[in-house]
Amino acid sequence: MQYNPLIIIRKNKKQKYVKINERCVFGGFKEVLIEYIEEALNHAHYEIIEDVEPFYGEVKELPGVWASGTTLEECRKNLRDTIEGWIILSIKKELPIPKLGNKSIDIETETNIHS
Repeated sequence: MQYNPLIIIRKNKKQKYVKINERCVFGGFKEVLIEYIEEALNHAHYEIIEDVEPFYGEVKELPGVWASGTTLEECRKNLRDTIEGWIILSIKKELPIPKLGNKSIDIETETNIHS
């Protein structure tokens, strides 16, 4: 059976294959990660709250992803960093990453790729 791995993450001598948007781009994970983050930022909702950092942003489709900042630009930068960390942690823990628009990140382990 064929599969389209994009990146192989080694953990405890097991290989983890990550397919992104069904594209096979070896070594292109960074570019695809940036595309997904940009799509997530397009889904972000911002508001002003009563706080030391009054600008608040969240991506409701990504559970627990939110950030704040003293300016909208700072909030957006912080949200970008939070999204990136959330994706990396989700891949490491093999948690599902929701599709946003036409962007998706799917995780398949070596054991279920060939089945």
